[in-house]
Amino acid sequence: MKTVSISQPMYFPWPGFMNMLTLSNEFVFLENVNWSRGFINRIQMHTSNGPKWMTVPLVKASQNVKIQDTYIDYTTDWRDKHLSFFELHYQSSDFYSDAMNLLEGLLMKKYETISELSMFSTINLYEYLMPSGGLIFRSDANFGSTKKKSELILDIVSYFSPCVYISGHGGRNYLDVKSFMNKQIRPALMHYSISEYSQFDGYFDPYVSTLDLIAHCGKSSIERLNSTLDFMDNIYLSTAKE
Repeated sequence: MKTVSISQPMYFPWPGFMNMLTLSNEFVFLENVNWSRGFINRIQMHTSNGPKWMTVPLVKASQNVKIQDTYIDYTTDWRDKHLSFFELHYQSSDFYSDAMNLLEGLLMKKYETISELSMFSTINLYEYLMPSGGLIFRSDANFGSTKKKSELILDIVSYFSPCVYISGHGGRNYLDVKSFMNKQIRPALMHYSISEYSQFDGYFDPYVSTLDLIAHCGKSSIERLNSTLDFMDNIYLSTAKE
């Protein structure tokens, strides 16, 4: 049975996002929805001076414009700033060159939309972490659904039925478990877990960009991702019996 996950594109996303991909067979980028403030165009890095942000500037980003139609602003040389920032703060890390190559390799190309940039940043991370992985990447634009929120997710995942659908922990608050079960879909909550590794500044932050993980751990990064799945149909059935 296939395992499917769905998320909006994120610029060099956090390790929990990548762990979700390593547990999946199919992944769908949710880019045919309206842009919202979050991690689509920015990432947090853990430096010796505390948490710092790297942000991709956008042209008139609006909640009335779809992610796939939100364009990157190149009026400032933000790409050089990102590269300089990363060199300044991470050049002493053990696997700096691995992480820098990923960042530099992505920024060599001038992507028009934040959706394209963020999607390829994720694909590049996955190929580094899972060089023999068989994950298939898709876009929700290929499914043509016009539904909203939980119904949109159900509509897309139904294409892969029967399957397992991995949701973030917030799925507990909005997924209609029975509707998924009726479509032969087993919804599962992912409980994020990562083994600690040495970061700058003396404390561990598990929610920074995966670039931070790779800069410190290199190819062994994948061994630190330990998230587990909690199947919601089991929770639903046990509750229904009470």
